[in-house]
Amino acid sequence: MSTKKLRNIKYHLLVCDGKSCRESGSDKVAKRIKETVKDIEKQNEVLMTRTSCTDQCSKGPIVIVYPEGVWYCEVTPKIAAQIVSKHVSDEEVLERKVLVLLTENQ
Repeated sequence: MSTKKLRNIKYHLLVCDGKSCRESGSDKVAKRIKETVKDIEKQNEVLMTRTSCTDQCSKGPIVIVYPEGVWYCEVTPKIAAQIVSKHVSDEEVLERKVLVLLTENQ
């Protein structure tokens, strides 16, 4: 992705690709994110990156959404689609799946 295209990115979704998350289906989650981003035509605004272990193995698959710093846990492909369609498209956090919100006052 060119630097020029990176400037258009509004959301960066990090999908844990650690061993436990992969065993829990993170590949399917990543695939669904890509499909849903394409379906809602947000390819120029959303970047998805697979990460190494996020150290939340018992709660995976983990998806982290920036710029808000929302960590979603136990993400299924269905929840992944909702993260894109609700959080990314409608700016609505899926409270029921939030592990931690880094922008909260701590």
